[in-house]
Amino acid sequence: MLAENTYAYDVCELISNYNDKMHRQVIKLALREMKNEGFGTPPINYCFIVMGSQGRKEQAFSTDQDNGLILDNYEHLPNKQEIEDYFKTFAEKVNAGLLACGFPLCTGGVMAKNTKWRRSLQEWTSEVERWVKETDAEEIRDFTIFIDYRPIFGDFL
Repeated sequence: MLAENTYAYDVCELISNYNDKMHRQVIKLALREMKNEGFGTPPINYCFIVMGSQGRKEQAFSTDQDNGLILDNYEHLPNKQEIEDYFKTFAEKVNAGLLACGFPLCTGGVMAKNTKWRRSLQEWTSEVERWVKETDAEEIRDFTIFIDYRPIFGDFL
């Protein structure tokens, strides 16, 4: 590609698309593991998202994980704890699978396995509203990472 004078944008998009495919495969493997281990299928709709440079499709040759989960609103359901446990385990499997594929863990903790990056739609809405109102450096950093999110697996609606 370099010998053909391919634009950097096209190289980044190619890498991003390849990384998306790897993420989707890891997610499918994690779902299969969950089922085989007796957890069953996801109890509610969800969307796995990528953020930061992958969310912008600006991946380079070296990247870490910036991802999260948007879960359907579930706080009112009687099996709330079961849902939280399912997606915690699922996210840990996905993040571990991505690590095994060569995507280092995010040093800032921006990964679905961390509760802060795994929330219901209602919780995400409240958090984004809070981030807009907060002015400290960490809140601004979190908002700028999240704002570049892009869905790659699950329920996109």
